[in-house]
Amino acid sequence: PLGRKIRNYVIPDSVVEIGDDAFRLCESLRHISFPIGLRRIGEDAFGNCISLQELQLPDGIDAIQKNTFRYCEALKSIKLPKHLKIIGEGAFFCCDSLQSLSLPPSVKMIDMYSLPMELKELHLAYKDPQKAAPGFYSQSFDQSDFILYVPKGLKDKYEKDDFWGRFEKIEEEP
Repeated sequence: PLGRKIRNYVIPDSVVEIGDDAFRLCESLRHISFPIGLRRIGEDAFGNCISLQELQLPDGIDAIQKNTFRYCEALKSIKLPKHLKIIGEGAFFCCDSLQSLSLPPSVKMIDMYSLPMELKELHLAYKDPQKAAPGFYSQSFDQSDFILYVPKGLKDKYEKDDFWGRFEKIEEEP
């Protein structure tokens, strides 16, 4: 459907992989439903889907490829898979409406320029700050309004960490 003028799309249950560039430039696409059995979404698969507003990625996905959702400017909400391991380079680059993100503790690598510069909240579920969100240091965004949410009882541990301790606003999850 590259470049097609579709607003809503349901990917059939039989699909296990979405190829590179598959929905790129589908500028009218607002909502997409993914099948539970989906295992892979290719590079730039949803690049420049400027009207896409929310995503709920199935738990079978363990990596978000390079530039998969870049320039999805209207994207406000995303539920990441609970077994996600890698967020590839530029995955959410220029997704400027995405201001809050919850990272599952399974994430082992966040590549360069993966997160939007307008991000205002990051929710971490990591018990050990030294293992939390590897690669996050390579992200670029304004920290003045940024709030880092950490698991209950771990605020002190994060504040004392060499990297996370640099954040001005660290709050515990309610």
